[in-house]
Amino acid sequence: MKIVNILKKLGPAGGVETLMDGFLRSADQFGQVNSHVYGPISDHPFTSDLCERYKIEKHPGLWGLWSILGSLRNTPDVDVVLAHQPLTVLVVGIYKFIARKKWRLAYFIHIDVDRINVPGLLKPLAIRSIGVLSDVVLSETQDNIRSLKSRFPKISCHVVRPPILSDDHLSVVKNEGASDTDFVFLGRLCKQKDPMLFLDAFEKCKAYNSSLSAVIIGDGDLAFAVKSRCDKLGVTFTGRVDVNEIQEWFTRSKVFVMSSEYEGFGLVLIEALDAGLTVVSVDCPVGPREILAQNRGYLVARNPSALSTGMLQSLKAPLNNDHIAIYLNEFRFTPATRSIFKALSR
Repeated sequence: MKIVNILKKLGPAGGVETLMDGFLRSADQFGQVNSHVYGPISDHPFTSDLCERYKIEKHPGLWGLWSILGSLRNTPDVDVVLAHQPLTVLVVGIYKFIARKKWRLAYFIHIDVDRINVPGLLKPLAIRSIGVLSDVVLSETQDNIRSLKSRFPKISCHVVRPPILSDDHLSVVKNEGASDTDFVFLGRLCKQKDPMLFLDAFEKCKAYNSSLSAVIIGDGDLAFAVKSRCDKLGVTFTGRVDVNEIQEWFTRSKVFVMSSEYEGFGLVLIEALDAGLTVVSVDCPVGPREILAQNRGYLVARNPSALSTGMLQSLKAPLNNDHIAIYLNEFRFTPATRSIFKALSR
């Protein structure tokens, strides 16, 4: 199978970038993938390495997508064009119709369909184009698939696993003696990730047990406010750190906490489970409910009282690592990439 993979942008080691790393790392076992990006590219070392390692072609500027269409026109034997953004689907779908191309157009949606980032007046058109122009839609979550199927009953939709865990890494069984931090928060310090909710909940936990400890890892628009609050509560604030330091904090911590308003899927929950952490998450759209089903973690209402109760409970009753490890195997590079290729071939 020959796939042309089109990305609008590449950020600083976010969810899509992590998924792309695993997908492109394993893709040559199942077919050929040529990747293009037509928007901004972060200068983060992870992103720069991603572009170089997988020879992602860059088409900067306003007309970058048109440049990709020109490249696509001259690329023979394409089976699938894989798009990750609704306006890409709209433009590429119109081109496919006018040029009468036979390849299939697939849309890989990474966020709740109602939260797609499209300018207001174009949003209804972009959503409609998903059902009209896409031959197949992929998503990491069943909730997204159900939403799309309700809008477009005839669309071909498939749940796939994001390839984010190394094939040769075994899930960690935590050594409690090595854990000196009770709670860890990792994410962009922004309204969506809502670190202040985590701090509100931790403050309640600390009123119950003053010896509890926590760390916040990340950077973003709310960094100054978050750091000030951390100083008052005695929470360690690291700012942005590299991957090795994140793994060190995961090793040192007992419970991972997610307090987001919404998630595309919540890849970090999978990574935390793989590191042997007990996970507590608020019940936000769209991924946590699916990831933490079947007693894989603590899912709580999105308010400080419920979150603090879940955090305290998680310290008393860690979950079964053996049961979780079986689930995590679905997210390893090779089987997860296989699930994507299988869905694209249907």
